[in-house]
Amino acid sequence: MFYKDQLALTGAINDVGEYNRVNIPKSDRTGIELEGRTEWRGIIVGAAVTLSRNKVITFTEFIDNWDTGSQEVIEHRNTDLPFSPNFMANIELGYKYKNIKVGRFGITPQISLLCKTVGRQYLDNSSNASASLDPYSFSDLRLSIPVKRNSKDWISIYLWINNITDAQYSSNGWTYRFISQGYDPRGDDPYSRLEKGGQYNLTGLFPQAGRNWLLGLHWNF
Repeated sequence: MFYKDQLALTGAINDVGEYNRVNIPKSDRTGIELEGRTEWRGIIVGAAVTLSRNKVITFTEFIDNWDTGSQEVIEHRNTDLPFSPNFMANIELGYKYKNIKVGRFGITPQISLLCKTVGRQYLDNSSNASASLDPYSFSDLRLSIPVKRNSKDWISIYLWINNITDAQYSSNGWTYRFISQGYDPRGDDPYSRLEKGGQYNLTGLFPQAGRNWLLGLHWNF
């Protein structure tokens, strides 16, 4: 996909201090997605992989200068689009038991392990690693037990154990970049990070839940 005049935040502000969105002249998303799933004698195997290149061809960034009260202009070329990982993968391994008859009812329990991996994501158009989300992986375990009498009358009990490895990761965040030659904010603000001499960012991340579970009942009648 090739974009013309895609809207994006640049850091520039208007006369009342609100951030402007401008049209980026050229940007593109190119890549390949592969997906497959099969079942054999109750064994379920599925996978999906995405490899992509998500680029801003040219981008003009405006950075607040705390020393002068003005804004500095920085030109970027061939940077990564925000929240656009170059690599994603999902794997499913499961087993569906054969239909078990209990009186008038049919029971088809299924257990599945779902694994997901997401590559690095940048929080803005600068491709700066200090304003990015680290790659992360997590796994979910799902058990479902459908109990059916007919196609219109059935109950399904399910148990989801999410993030079974208790992985610590963040899937969203924000960032603000500025220049401050006369003051180093890192001692006072835990969100501040040094990018290079006199240039910092304030970056906040949204951590996701650790191991958690969900027990549910679905009744169709």
